[in-house]
Amino acid sequence: MKTDLQFKLDFNPENPLRQAFSEGRFAFILEVDPPCPGIGAAEQQTALDGLATWSASQPDIAAFFVTDRLFDENSRATPHLLGRLRQLHGKSPIATISGRDLDPSRLPETLGSYASEEVKNIFACSGHWLAQGRLHVDGVETIRSGKSLGLPLFCGAAVNPFKYNVNDVYGQYLKMILKVNAGADFIVTQAGWDMRKYHELARFCSLREVSVPIVARLALVGEAEVPRIAAGGLVPGAHVSQGFAAQLQRELQSRPQFMSVQLKRLSLQAAGCALMGYNAVQIRGLRNAAEAATVLDTCRKVRSQFASFGAWLEAWKDFHHGTSMTPANHHFYIYRQSDRRRDDPENAEPEFAMVEADFDYPLSGLLWRNRFARLLKVEHMPGRKGQWLRQFLCGGEQRTDLRATQYVCLESCPKKLVHGPCGGSRLDGSCEVEAELPCIHNTRLGVAAWNNQLDLLEQAIKAPSASDS
Repeated sequence: MKTDLQFKLDFNPENPLRQAFSEGRFAFILEVDPPCPGIGAAEQQTALDGLATWSASQPDIAAFFVTDRLFDENSRATPHLLGRLRQLHGKSPIATISGRDLDPSRLPETLGSYASEEVKNIFACSGHWLAQGRLHVDGVETIRSGKSLGLPLFCGAAVNPFKYNVNDVYGQYLKMILKVNAGADFIVTQAGWDMRKYHELARFCSLREVSVPIVARLALVGEAEVPRIAAGGLVPGAHVSQGFAAQLQRELQSRPQFMSVQLKRLSLQAAGCALMGYNAVQIRGLRNAAEAATVLDTCRKVRSQFASFGAWLEAWKDFHHGTSMTPANHHFYIYRQSDRRRDDPENAEPEFAMVEADFDYPLSGLLWRNRFARLLKVEHMPGRKGQWLRQFLCGGEQRTDLRATQYVCLESCPKKLVHGPCGGSRLDGSCEVEAELPCIHNTRLGVAAWNNQLDLLEQAIKAPSASDS
């Protein structure tokens, strides 16, 4: 059935977020969660309204980032809420378009509903896993849809740099490039505390000439979040070290000083990200205007204290008393970092040398089956024989072209993602949902590395349509 959609669209090009990026001004983005219906919802909305009204007078706050069902299914970023924030804030917010439970056929209507509220910025992600059978639309598809509709949307996408095995690391960065190629206008990192990983991402983007703005997501840690972080991370897949988790727990024991310590840490992170070349920092965990004013004033002051990266690096290390931020004994960073502070303590930006990547290849049996699938061109084989060979050699049937996925069937991905991994994989590279299995996208990456075809992972894949299922 054909549906005619009519939207009240504003094609005025003015967009403070886009403008801040284009002018090279370092900006702040405030991340907020929508109120949950029920007890306390009115108080949450009042605090959110006050935060939006206060931030209208802060020129370096470029936008609000509104999450969608991040920690609660009822916390929804509705177009009406985004429109209300835009009116109070005076600037277009960033609407999270979570792919969880999103019908691909309704993407144009969903995107159009935000555009009709004059929301010019979106952030596309696949969404955290909740239960079997939930649909997950990849952020790549959301970005493609937004661009193809011709809507005045400035599209953001996610990357999770807090990965510590080689396949996970390159899986995230290669998919980030795929998102940029699909039309992403800016990239937002996951939140973490390993500043070497923030620096790794900035360095990677510079060397690969990824020219879109990069936003560092940071978190002001509240007392209630310490147990979640200590259990593995703020969100699935953003791993933290046991040493840092233990430090947070020690800080929690001194409650009168706890928030001041978290504020200092956040401010140091913001200053470091600015020195690394990030275009903005996105801060989550702010509850009201008074708290936001304190946080931003502190961030501005701390940032002005450092004239060099070396001075900042000394302050960051001293603040943590040598605590390692690396969560695994066997870890991988793309660049080897050599500290030059002894030679030039005033301008001691570390030197970087690229590390040779020792990829995790699948077992030899799978690699040989993969080679036979290529030689036989099993994607063209008809009938039951072709079906059996695809099942045996590739791992199953799939709706996308097997040639585009290096003859690895991606249907075993619980989220049914075809463009690359989500950010939720476990520390060892196993699937977020099926812990006993490797992430199928890591398997595909290992096959591509074995065949010297990593460059093909940056090429677009035709997503299956609903009629293909």
